[in-house]
Amino acid sequence: MASTDAMSVGLSGLRAAQQAINTTGHNIANVGTDGYSRQSTSQVSGAAIVKGASTVGLGVTVTGTARASDRYLSGELTRMSAEFGQADTQYQLNARLDSLLSSADTGLAGFFNTLGKSAEAVSASPASLANRQVLIADAGQLAQAMNAAAGQIESLTDEVNDRLRSGVADVNALSARIARLNDEIGLASASGKNPNDLLDQRDQLVNELAGKTNIRTLNTADNGLDILTSSGESLVHGGSYRELATTRDPLRPDRVLLVGSDGNDISRDLNGGELSGLLNFRDQVLNPARDELGRLSAALAHDFNSQHALGIDLDGNVGGDFFSEPAPRVTVATGNTGSGALAANIADGSALTTSEYTLTSVDGANLYTLTRLSDNQTFSIDTAGADPYTTAELDGLTLDITAGAAAGDSFLIQPVQYAAQDLSVEITDARKIAAANPVVAEINPVNAGSGAISNIQIADMTSLPLSGAPVSGDLTLTFDATLNQYTLNPDPFTESPIAFDPGTDSGGKTVSLLDGAFSFTLSGTPGDGDELTLSHNADGTGDNRNADKLKGILNNGLLDGGTTSLTNGYASLVAQIGSQTQTAETSSRTFSNMLSQVTSLRESMVGVNLDEEAANLIKFQQAYQASAQVISTAESLFSTLLQAVGR
Repeated sequence: MASTDAMSVGLSGLRAAQQAINTTGHNIANVGTDGYSRQSTSQVSGAAIVKGASTVGLGVTVTGTARASDRYLSGELTRMSAEFGQADTQYQLNARLDSLLSSADTGLAGFFNTLGKSAEAVSASPASLANRQVLIADAGQLAQAMNAAAGQIESLTDEVNDRLRSGVADVNALSARIARLNDEIGLASASGKNPNDLLDQRDQLVNELAGKTNIRTLNTADNGLDILTSSGESLVHGGSYRELATTRDPLRPDRVLLVGSDGNDISRDLNGGELSGLLNFRDQVLNPARDELGRLSAALAHDFNSQHALGIDLDGNVGGDFFSEPAPRVTVATGNTGSGALAANIADGSALTTSEYTLTSVDGANLYTLTRLSDNQTFSIDTAGADPYTTAELDGLTLDITAGAAAGDSFLIQPVQYAAQDLSVEITDARKIAAANPVVAEINPVNAGSGAISNIQIADMTSLPLSGAPVSGDLTLTFDATLNQYTLNPDPFTESPIAFDPGTDSGGKTVSLLDGAFSFTLSGTPGDGDELTLSHNADGTGDNRNADKLKGILNNGLLDGGTTSLTNGYASLVAQIGSQTQTAETSSRTFSNMLSQVTSLRESMVGVNLDEEAANLIKFQQAYQASAQVISTAESLFSTLLQAVGR
């Protein structure tokens, strides 16, 4: 009957409108839900029936609720989440390190300048105890500042380690939730249901996961999703997942490594996301800054001490260590099976680099390979059976190798990495500052000529004449005008007699004795029999010759083979960190803008628009009311028909 057909049509419209109203209300309720995608009710016209020559429709059929999506935008959002996660992490940490090193309150530049000025004051007035005490105090303040900076860097290292551990825990938790959602989505899809909200939840978790580490996603059957890291490590496969883990570096216990489910180190294979940002900051910024501070500290302490030991103090004693002597650290690899040992020593502070090194036994006997890790250059060492064996100097270092290593045993050498945190001032008594040269020259007042001796240099105190073998007491040089030479008395040196031609050498001739341990300059036009005497400096009160050299170490070239001063070396470090911070800030800002743009574009295309939903709500409400009116009309017609039949 027509009335029942109309009622069926009205009921279908009523159900469709009600479903559409429910979907619209669901959209409105989730307008603030992160990652929610707009949903819409899909419907088609009901199957028609033929009545005579006419075809009559039977209303509407609801086919399901569709979820707005854009695969390209979803992929871009995942990629931008990874890029921003890495860039912002690096920038935030870079900015903190930059502030630490460049701040007027916590930076070290002022301490270097102050120490240089106090050394100049001692050189200008070596007898002043007040100036000497200021030098000790300023050196102590520099050492404390170095210690504090190293401590801050150590704190940042600990923070990076903690954040790596927590980041890996977050990755594992997110992977587990995504795997569970894969199962739920698969079950819903298999039963013919639309898992729209579950898909939104999974997409949101995928973006959070990308913020931790860059990932690749693969769509599978039944709306499944597999996830791999940028290194190819599988994180999620269907309803199962694999966990990442952290472990300590076997050669660097203070450093955390990321390992995959197979236990292999994947730290260098990751790119993108917070974890990569943490690793990049640690390896490219933080560790190099720590190493450069260590190089400054080690070069200062070693070379200052070496020069200080070549002078004498106010009491005529040889200078002792002014700073604590830096000691390179050697770490034995945890897998070593032999009994071999290794020690490292600094021979030349100006030649030090910031690199670490590994020493590996090749054959378990005499052959070793030394690898400079900064450029992976290798050096072969053959001990030829000597035990212990001391290597030639390389990059300012010498190595003492004790036999017993098994083939493959290795050692990590860190020459400067911890020097800044270990720096301290050893000298406390102002009288102990060795400002004077231990040797003085005297010209016999009865000399007839103008021969002179100057620029006395002491390079090795242990071989210094006048203090025992080979000479005890004064050393006298007597000129022979016939032979144009000086003879020495006493004469234990293979270098004597010393040729000196007043016609060509009067402007100055440098003489080196004992293989360079002792040198001086002869000049002038000496007469026959003229004498020059070298003797111990019994009273160094007014002597600033060694203080002048100490001042030069602080203010002139010390690093990079004597071409870079401490102040310039530190300024270069600050400039480098500042440049890296600026680059990181630009990247963070760029990817933040790009992430915002992609997010806004996604929202405009698949997000909820309240104005649109309000209009839909009115439309579906009116459709509902109209369908109800159709039902009411059909009921009225049916009642009228019954009344007519009843009469």
